[in-house]
Amino acid sequence: MNEIDKSQTIKIENENDAWEIFEKALEGEFDDQSDIELTFSNWPQIDIKLKGVKHKASLTAKNMEGLVELQTTLFRTYALTVHNKLNAKNLTNDEKEKLTIIFQVSEGSSDVWAELIKVLSILAKDMTKKLEPKHYVITVLGISLIWGSTATLSTYLQHQKDLFVAEQQTVQKKNEIDERIFASEQEFRKMEILTNAFQYNPQLEQIRESVDAMNANLLQKFSDADEISVQGTKKIKSKTIQQIFKKKRVGAVEDRLDGLFRIIKVDSSTPDHFNVTVRNISDGTIVKITIQDSYVIDKKKKQCLQDAEWSKVPVLLRMNIKRLRGVIVNASILNVEEAPDSIIDLINQGKTDIKVTWSDNKGFQYITKNKNHG
Repeated sequence: MNEIDKSQTIKIENENDAWEIFEKALEGEFDDQSDIELTFSNWPQIDIKLKGVKHKASLTAKNMEGLVELQTTLFRTYALTVHNKLNAKNLTNDEKEKLTIIFQVSEGSSDVWAELIKVLSILAKDMTKKLEPKHYVITVLGISLIWGSTATLSTYLQHQKDLFVAEQQTVQKKNEIDERIFASEQEFRKMEILTNAFQYNPQLEQIRESVDAMNANLLQKFSDADEISVQGTKKIKSKTIQQIFKKKRVGAVEDRLDGLFRIIKVDSSTPDHFNVTVRNISDGTIVKITIQDSYVIDKKKKQCLQDAEWSKVPVLLRMNIKRLRGVIVNASILNVEEAPDSIIDLINQGKTDIKVTWSDNKGFQYITKNKNHG
């Protein structure tokens, strides 16, 4: 592992380097740093190994569809991180051109690989001045590990297998699935570390969900091979892929979102409901809320939202939300309060990493780096 030099540049040469620096960032090692730049060498890469009659230095049209989705998901990752929008359509043609990766097929086989180093290097450079050093390291390395770590895909495969087994109604069906353990205890511990980073940047969770969905699609598109390995996983039989990734309707996942928000717009032009657009101060996420006038929120709370829009002051919001593939698709407000002067003072000082929680006894509380507040 290379030490940090005087120019505050950290070179990542392999996955172990990435995990080591990532953990140090989460533990607070870079809290007092004024400037850090990450560079990548040799890692991460896309690595797909195929075995089958159809795959002798050639790919099928179905395989190509999977690679196109992989590229599109890379675009989405960059769009969310840099522009706060999980949609490749938000990128310019110039951005797409510089983020395009080249897939190579090895002679005499159908091993496919592509470097992610260029994309991660571009993302790291573009985010250098946008985040403080600790959050910069957590964000950039979190993305690199979501995309490039064997542990990320292995634990996802294990989870999908466990779901498949749990859904089977007979012992015979349970016994038909591949008996292997896809993920080790060490890999699950690494995923716990990654999950801990979501509190510092919730976008990482969205990116993880997006990449998981891409990997499911990729494996299915390559299931015309007899066996497949992606990102260093053990070879998986085509039958196993078809079993654990049997197409199911993807439903929205219910979740809670408590936080500090700025009101961008309140639209009361429709008689039976009004629309509120808010921005999460901690991560910049935009949430659009439709509220029926007949329930959910009283006139006092509605007035609080309108006052916050007019006066440009933040509010504390408690919401039930639904996420679909990591994107908030529905939100309803449970509570809203004006932000106290103490929070506004922190924001004016440039502090946005304010974690908001709710309890039935104490109501809204917020946590800064060193203090809890009611």
